[in-house]
Amino acid sequence: MLRLCFMLLLSFAAPATTALAQEPSTPSPNAVEQPKGPPLADLMKLPSYRGAWEAMLRGETAPVPDWITGYVATLDSPPIPSFDVMVGSQAYTMAFTCKPNECENNQLFVLFAPEGRHAWALLLLAGAAPRWLGNPDDVIKQAIHSGLE
Repeated sequence: MLRLCFMLLLSFAAPATTALAQEPSTPSPNAVEQPKGPPLADLMKLPSYRGAWEAMLRGETAPVPDWITGYVATLDSPPIPSFDVMVGSQAYTMAFTCKPNECENNQLFVLFAPEGRHAWALLLLAGAAPRWLGNPDDVIKQAIHSGLE
């Protein structure tokens, strides 16, 4: 069900992101189906997750859209449950938010290290190239992509 929600959200995203929304021929070994966790708004109420989010944004040199920088003030996003994505032998938490009233064209997929120690994100905006936040390495990028499959 969660994958369906993400696929629906991605189906409205920029054409450059349609490859992410395609159903894989085999299940990704990194995505863990159960258990489903709290939505991003609930994670942001936990100090470690909020701190990781803020550190991720502080590290950006290019401007980040206002709906992202202001998210912690409003926590306005769809209540889509987070889920675990395996990175090596550890479960990381994948969560989602989008711009209110413009969700299909403004999406953010956030991956948190265990216990909210660090955060990285993939920002998808209509008409723009996908953008990575938090300076993820290739392993983290692959984990985020596998969570979208």
